[in-house]
Amino acid sequence: MKYSDVTHFGSDEEVIKNLRFMRQSIDSLAEEMRRTLERSELNLVLHNLLAATAMELGNLVEYYHRGSTIKAWCTRNLFELNLIVRYVLQSSDNLKSWVAQAANDEIEIWEGFTE
Repeated sequence: MKYSDVTHFGSDEEVIKNLRFMRQSIDSLAEEMRRTLERSELNLVLHNLLAATAMELGNLVEYYHRGSTIKAWCTRNLFELNLIVRYVLQSSDNLKSWVAQAANDEIEIWEGFTE
């Protein structure tokens, strides 16, 4: 696959329209996962990562006209979410490792607030 196979240059309005469509599609997928799939650690993690992805797409739409810095931030977050999904899908050990690291990160954040 080439870059030109997945890119389309258009107006800002077209880009925003496509971002909204992607967000709605991801929201729908996350809701369908929640309703239809067995509750498991993997499914919960994937649901939460989808929700985070939808949120970042929403941020891109909301702040699209505020310059390249916010676009770069959201794009970096989307890239990181993509890497995390790929990582946790590789193996159950990776899933366990990522969940443990995410929990540890949350603890450190809360400890930072209380110090």
